[in-house]
Amino acid sequence: MAEKGAVYAQIYDEIFINGEKPTENSQFFDRNRIYLGIGYRTSPRLALQFGLMEQTSNSLSKTQLQFSAFHQLISRKSR
Repeated sequence: MAEKGAVYAQIYDEIFINGEKPTENSQFFDRNRIYLGIGYRTSPRLALQFGLMEQTSNSLSKTQLQFSAFHQLISRKSR
């Protein structure tokens, strides 16, 4: 478990693949999301995170601000 007051960065990239047969209106790669955020652990079981996500598809691209709260319900401490 992380300690209270910990600050962290999170980066991820999601690539969505179209499972259907490509047509003239669809492509193999359907969408891409890239995210960069910073988080703060308010307690050992609760973290708040703020970030920016860029979402791109075949027809549009948009940028979104994202705020998240993560709560850890179960903890398994190492023995």
